[in-house]
Amino acid sequence: MQRTMRCLYLEGSTIPYEVIQKLLREGSDSLFLVDRSGILKGRLNTKVYSELSKFFELCVMNFPRSVGQLQDTIISGASSVVISPDLPTGMIQDMSWMSENIILPYTNLSASEEFRAIGGSRYLSRGDIPPVYSELYYVGKNPPINDAILLLDFPEEMNREEIF
Repeated sequence: MQRTMRCLYLEGSTIPYEVIQKLLREGSDSLFLVDRSGILKGRLNTKVYSELSKFFELCVMNFPRSVGQLQDTIISGASSVVISPDLPTGMIQDMSWMSENIILPYTNLSASEEFRAIGGSRYLSRGDIPPVYSELYYVGKNPPINDAILLLDFPEEMNREEIF
């Protein structure tokens, strides 16, 4: 059975209360939050993470640029965090020491192997991926495997090669 997770795109610094109410009425208990300003500018919206984590298990895609930003994201309520595929391996290793719940966008096999060598096993992908993961978040319509978590309403702006 295919698992799904609703995406919420944070373009500013707030989420309207009506949006949260709608998600709760739909029965959502987990949420994949895409933080635009975190990804593109390094400005994390930790107040929003704190608010949303009161209602949902929260996976945040914000591409933290340091261990401190990863720590701030987790302290603010994220159970999982998507990091940038462009981080140096040493930074990714430091982040993986802090949390095993980091997710790497799958961009190529060599980066995947480096991530796996330091204990990483959770990926975000929009295409085929070798079976090297414990958990796969998938952007698109037809995930390559049945146990992938299909991300619904993933923002098109963030589904570009220059992002991941």
